[in-house]
Amino acid sequence: MPEKGMAEEQEDLEGKAERESAGPSMLTIYFRDIARFPVLSREEEQKTARDMAAGVEGARDRLIVSNLRLVAKIAQEYADTGMPLIDLIQEGNIGLIEAVDRFDPERGYRLSTYAAWWIRRAMLAAIGEYTRMIRIPDYLFRAVRRMAQIRSMAEQDVIGEAEVGEVLGLSVDRLRQVEAQVGEIVSLDRIVASGD
Repeated sequence: MPEKGMAEEQEDLEGKAERESAGPSMLTIYFRDIARFPVLSREEEQKTARDMAAGVEGARDRLIVSNLRLVAKIAQEYADTGMPLIDLIQEGNIGLIEAVDRFDPERGYRLSTYAAWWIRRAMLAAIGEYTRMIRIPDYLFRAVRRMAQIRSMAEQDVIGEAEVGEVLGLSVDRLRQVEAQVGEIVSLDRIVASGD
């Protein structure tokens, strides 16, 4: 069943990439390339990870390429952050490589479970670094992103600052302070008043 789900996700990703452009885009080509690599079973994954630890050539690469679809799937979650999807995937691949290098199969977890944190971490660091003119700390970026998600979920209903602060674990004063700190950037060249 997981392979069928991954195949359907791959078709969705390819379809989205083709809809965004007239012909086969870089993303479409990339998605077709990564679809060629099968997802490893738990046993294959553990054996390959042990082989990597023993220095078997190609084991590390096999772990990486068999999890590239995971990176593409996670990148879709951050597609609305203002960073191009291909750049998110690239940063996520860096996180995947870090996860593969640190992976310990003896702990009993799947690589995908372990790698998801590293992939998200790399993507969020890139988003925080490259999508804003003025860089803000990661904890503020995460708080603002969570605020936006909560408010978008509650668009139909009126949700007050107290409820948003409660969900985020922030006081109303701290919530206002965070919003003020990361407000929209104002150009110094912008005309402030037309009467002067």
